[in-house]
Amino acid sequence: MRVSSRGQIRSRSWGLCALFLSLLAWAALGVVLFAFRRAIGAPGDGDHGILAMQPWIVGGLLVLAVAALGTLIAAALGWALRRGRVLAGIAAGLLLAMLVLILLFLGGIPLGAVRLG
Repeated sequence: MRVSSRGQIRSRSWGLCALFLSLLAWAALGVVLFAFRRAIGAPGDGDHGILAMQPWIVGGLLVLAVAALGTLIAAALGWALRRGRVLAGIAAGLLLAMLVLILLFLGGIPLGAVRLG
């Protein structure tokens, strides 16, 4: 008995998958913030702390980006296929809350404080 790939896609609870991915994105943000906090050393220490924690920060940001993209896809599938619409909405709300939090934090940094280049 063969099950088509369309049947496999419809049978999954995409809302639950989106919720788990959204929680993974929040956990990755926590890892990034914790690693960044640990990277701040004593004055005059140089950049040794940030270089030591750089793999954790970059890895956390990569997991955050993949989990956020996965959340968007799974939430859209859950909503469109009517498989866990409530959980898909909660997951999208959690992801939106994270985006608002990040934008509020970045908006609180004065433009002259960050020099790019």
